Amino acid sequence: MDAKTFYSEAIAVATREIEEVRVEDFDHPTPDTEWSVYDLVTHMIYELAWVQDMVAGRRIEEVDAKYEGDLIGDDLQAAWANFREAARQAIDDADLHSIVHVSYGDITLEEYLLQAGSDQAIHAWDLGQALSRTVVYDEELLDALYDYAETNVDTLQASGLFEGPLEVADDADKQTKLLALYGRSDQWAAA
Repeated sequence: MDAKTFYSEAIAVATREIEEVRVEDFDHPTPDTEWSVYDLVTHMIYELAWVQDMVAGRRIEEVDAKYEGDLIGDDLQAAWANFREAARQAIDDADLHSIVHVSYGDITLEEYLLQAGSDQAIHAWDLGQALSRTVVYDEELLDALYDYAETNVDTLQASGLFEGPLEVADDADKQTKLLALYGRSDQWAAA
């Protein structure tokens, strides 16, 4: 699966979960121990909003505070759809070898889409858990997510954005192993 397809499929999973969120869910806890549902969807939409500028090769200082503040407004689903469409348009004709300027340096668009897609897919699982929904990745996306996470486990841990890997049984299924690489237990449930 190429990086554009990977990102698109990860966003599709995230979109399904975003579409289920209601205002009354905003205070629910999530597997991201510091975040409520509101904090989590704010992060997800913030990351999605940046895609069009990152693909265009803009530097963080050029974008400045463009996405600071409330990106959700009165309608999370409408805001998500608008940013999703802007991201899709930006990515469609983009060269995977072009350079994206992220906070820690320059990477290819391909690497950026793998990172951003993984983040959205894992947070879609987090959101599903917070909403008492079970997110199960399809086999092709799961394989791609797992391959990316396994190859980059040290980078993921060093980023400080994810808990360290959890121990799981050798015979655990691939999704359980994937979640464990991101410091998540498939047994998490809202209290």
